[in-house]
Amino acid sequence: MAKGDPLGELPRYAIFDPAKEAAKMVTGKPYRPEILKQMGADLTYENERIAGGEPIADIHIKGSRTLKGIHMPEDQVPLAIDEFPALFIAAACAEGQTVLTGAAELRVKESDRIQVMADGLKIMGIDCTPTEDGIIIEGKDAVVRPLPTIDEVFREVEAGGAHYGVVPVENSSEGIVNHTLDCFKSSTLNVIGEVELRIHHQFLVSENTRKDSIKQIYAHQQTLAQCRKWLDAHYPGVERVALNSNAEAARRIRNEWHSAAIASDIAASMYNLEILHSNIEDNPENTTRFLVIGREKIPQSGNDKTSLLISATIS
Repeated sequence: MAKGDPLGELPRYAIFDPAKEAAKMVTGKPYRPEILKQMGADLTYENERIAGGEPIADIHIKGSRTLKGIHMPEDQVPLAIDEFPALFIAAACAEGQTVLTGAAELRVKESDRIQVMADGLKIMGIDCTPTEDGIIIEGKDAVVRPLPTIDEVFREVEAGGAHYGVVPVENSSEGIVNHTLDCFKSSTLNVIGEVELRIHHQFLVSENTRKDSIKQIYAHQQTLAQCRKWLDAHYPGVERVALNSNAEAARRIRNEWHSAAIASDIAASMYNLEILHSNIEDNPENTTRFLVIGREKIPQSGNDKTSLLISATIS
């Protein structure tokens, strides 16, 4: 996670040519890149430690292996929800087929997040098939790696060390990701695809929670911001604790009696939590948009979008 990133948890990834890529260090939570590791990414954990009550480590990643398609473990699904856009791009560039199951609740909601992401992948020419509880992605051949900052993704793609990059550009509640727009100002890269995800937040408690004695509410910092008005109205004065992810918030409250979490409905299902309050986001249309960037230009599809970036110099 890049310090100062207005969307914090949103992934920044690049797809690399392994012959040109050197090893680098990225600080993060050990479980977050676990699916990439299972796909064959060459990464190791170093300097594992506790920060803010949560495990983190330096992740040493080498762009020296070809990713392989896998059946994503269902127990990893709630931990990887926020990473799906980047993981799906990784799957599209891996050798063989990648299968996601255990995500039925993402399909039955009105936004159908799986279908939305599948539509974005198809626009980029990626062969994928949504299923009842997930998606099947036909892969190709590439190496995928998370990077610590948005501008580093731009630099790697521009230099030819990466074929594509995935960056957040806008959230309907928190607004534009200025860092991404600043990178476009000095870049020659093209937008070659986009994915929009509708984001709903659920207020979760465990079977151990004393609902009338909640002292702490866990969530990612941006989730807390997106639910601020609701929390002010329903839980004024209750401490809000920012964690690295909503999935971690859901996992943490399982054995606590005094806390609640804000996370997705699928996290509630996977961790056997009760949804005490549904869709508590201040903006019911809360959506995050990601861009796929690359050097080449893609032909018109007949369903295209034009974006203008205007920069003014004030003297």
